[in-house]
Amino acid sequence: MEHNAVMRPLHDLESAGVEISQVKCAPDGSLDPHLIEREVRQNTRMIVVNHASNVSGTILPIKEAGEIVISL
Repeated sequence: MEHNAVMRPLHDLESAGVEISQVKCAPDGSLDPHLIEREVRQNTRMIVVNHASNVSGTILPIKEAGEIVISL
């Protein structure tokens, strides 16, 4: 669901050795924010979440995702 302006720099970082994890959305474009929690590692330094998709129009649960991440 991330915009190309986000994915390109992430792929560049990945090719430079930075480990990237991606959480997949459901076929309808929805996202279970608890799936983000499963991908967080001890060395996680950044979490990127698109709030709304310009392609599907889906609004992602950014508040819930933020609350989960803060609680870790």
